Amino acid sequence: MRRALRWELALLGHLVQPRRLRGRGPRPRASLARRCIALLGTLGLAAAAATGCDTSADRCGPGTLLEGDRCVPSEGVDALTCGPGTVRDGDECVLDADTSDGPDASDPSDTAHACVPDCGGRDGLPRRECGDDDCGGSCGDCPGGEECSDLGRCYLPGCVPDCRGEAATGPRACGDDGCGGACGACDDPAAPICTDTGQCVAECVPACLGRACGPDGCGGSCGDCAGGHGCSVHGHCVPDAWQCGDGRYDAGDHCECGCGALDPDCALPGMALVGCGLDELCDDAGACAPRVPAAWTCAPAFYDDGLYCECGCGAPDPDCAEGDLPTLGCAAPLVCGSAGECVACEASCDGRACGGDGCGGTCGSCGDDEVSGAPLVCVAGACVEGCSPTPVLCETNACGDDGCGGSCGACGPDTHCLSGQCVPDPGMSCGGLCGVTAPGGCGCDQGCVERGDCCPDYVSRCTCQPRCDGRVCGDDGCGGTCGACQGELPFCQPDGTCGESCAPLCAGKDCGDDGCGGTCGACDGGAGACNDHQRCVPPGWLCWDHYYGDRAFCDCSCGAPDLDCQTIGQTEGCPLGVACVAETGLCDAAFCAADAQCDKPAWCVGHFPAGAIARKGVCLAPDPAGEPPGAACVSDASCATGLCAAGRCRHHCQQDADCLPGQSCLGVALGDPLIGAPIGVVSVCDGALALGSACASQAACGDATCLALIDPVGHAPLLRCGTPGEGSALGGYCDGATPCAHGLVCADNACGEACPGGQADCPGGTSCAPAALHAGALAAANDDVEVMACTPD
Repeated sequence: MRRALRWELALLGHLVQPRRLRGRGPRPRASLARRCIALLGTLGLAAAAATGCDTSADRCGPGTLLEGDRCVPSEGVDALTCGPGTVRDGDECVLDADTSDGPDASDPSDTAHACVPDCGGRDGLPRRECGDDDCGGSCGDCPGGEECSDLGRCYLPGCVPDCRGEAATGPRACGDDGCGGACGACDDPAAPICTDTGQCVAECVPACLGRACGPDGCGGSCGDCAGGHGCSVHGHCVPDAWQCGDGRYDAGDHCECGCGALDPDCALPGMALVGCGLDELCDDAGACAPRVPAAWTCAPAFYDDGLYCECGCGAPDPDCAEGDLPTLGCAAPLVCGSAGECVACEASCDGRACGGDGCGGTCGSCGDDEVSGAPLVCVAGACVEGCSPTPVLCETNACGDDGCGGSCGACGPDTHCLSGQCVPDPGMSCGGLCGVTAPGGCGCDQGCVERGDCCPDYVSRCTCQPRCDGRVCGDDGCGGTCGACQGELPFCQPDGTCGESCAPLCAGKDCGDDGCGGTCGACDGGAGACNDHQRCVPPGWLCWDHYYGDRAFCDCSCGAPDLDCQTIGQTEGCPLGVACVAETGLCDAAFCAADAQCDKPAWCVGHFPAGAIARKGVCLAPDPAGEPPGAACVSDASCATGLCAAGRCRHHCQQDADCLPGQSCLGVALGDPLIGAPIGVVSVCDGALALGSACASQAACGDATCLALIDPVGHAPLLRCGTPGEGSALGGYCDGATPCAHGLVCADNACGEACPGGQADCPGGTSCAPAALHAGALAAANDDVEVMACTPD
């Protein structure tokens, strides 16, 4: 990733259970109590009472009793008395179609008595696949030989329950036991969600990235396929034309051909072809087609055999395109032409002293060096010493075999040799992590040099590399110089050489050296610093100064418009496929502020400028490989939501209702991971703070603290009683990289309390003065969130 500010998702595929096809079977009938419970949960007390379900203690009829807010049959079925609109049927009450008080299923306008079918999962199980829907209908039927359990799962009689689980996750604590029962239920409010692996968790990340259907790994679904079509094991909907069974489409096992549509497996390398004859292949339409052209006159086995270029066979042999395979069918000096016929060869040795002439001949051979006696080798048509003074391979390779019995070098710790180059081991790279710590533990920040724990590619990825090859003077591209000119050649030329005269070069430049000892201008009048492209960087610019006007990308979300956005369409800093508005420097995207604004299974992920101060997300599938919200983090890339704020992976929100029970929605200041500068405020769910009432002084909170927080909507100061969260304690050191505990204020590098009550709130040695909860990076006057806080004298 070229930009530290760019948040990017990688598409991942995961195996899921194939769809089970169900047959028809008897439908068990639900009890009155079960139907009343369903109606109470969906229609409310009034509607439930209208269907014969008593809803209060004095309305529970004979044979029923009140449990919570529901009337259920009491012990002794013989005493059961059915309510209005119902009649007794054996040991239960059922709806009486002849009674006007009951719902009329044939009348769509009878909404007062309408029943809402319920096939949702229970006891941590997925959606019910059989049994009653609590409205007299069915959630599905089991195939012949299978029965429906009380939990709405099909099973074979005599089945042995299995709750062993997977090796990576351990025994199943919840969910289906494989025989229509459950391995347990998620009763702990702190971990109420049952994953598809049978584990109870507080927050489950749906594995729907790149998937259109099938289970999401959290007991839900990534979507349904239109028209009842099946879902492949990789989460892709089976096309209408597919005729070979849902389980065989996109299964990752074979290239299934002749099935009416192209199998995605046919694009995977090494897939065996199934469904076609020996001399057939699968074409782009998924149909079997002859492997050998009809015009081919030689043996079919010779076509594209990878051994010889067969010529004169009536059609071109693909083997001839390889260039290094011997030719059959043409006698020298003829060669095989592009149409598969023998043609005269035109030899060429232009600029070549050795090697082939293109017609089976040679342009010369290499002997021994006349001085050293060392053997010469032919490289790109030239004779060079292959091993002396240094092996030729080592001119381009940094490691591995040198071709002369030795090695071009060894790779250091945390790296390995790949194609002659040392590359970082996984997790030990600074790619996209400049300014923070890589997952492998090595550093990508400036302090890693002093600590001695920099990642192997820290210098190349996170520092500027001077460019002085072939130059003796002028700028090195990193703010330094390649040298100075003097004497008879006092002027540095544009190519980095010294000359007698000089012509200023200031076209397309705002500032800096003009190449002749003068200047192209200065950055003043509110303009920012002069970068290495000699452009004045705007004061609100948040990305590296080098990126402004670098003529490489349109850098968006950098706090100010990039000059390159006026001429370059390739955008960095926006969600994939989203353009940048050149006039504002903001992504042209439909932003979201909470998960509720996205269609499931998408979440509101990432964070991008949506105004002068606010940062919002976009609706996308979360990264199933990332950490769930609430986990500790050092970078956005490590979070499933792509949002790391105040050291934790977070959910976007606008109000407390967008968060889990016990959490609050608060504004949090974000800092750029590369340079530490504040880049805006994002509203996220926070469960670490137990907030009380609003406070106008520290004394108003008693033993608690009057916390200085940011309102999630207006981004104004928000003062509430509570206990400070994670971070430096009261009186501790703070800066852009070391924040104060959430609720305290960093003023003059010390963590202090808010002082809404004035000087009386502050201890000795401090004064009540304005301090920034968010130091604005943009030029707008309203871009600072300030609060009165105790500041060291």
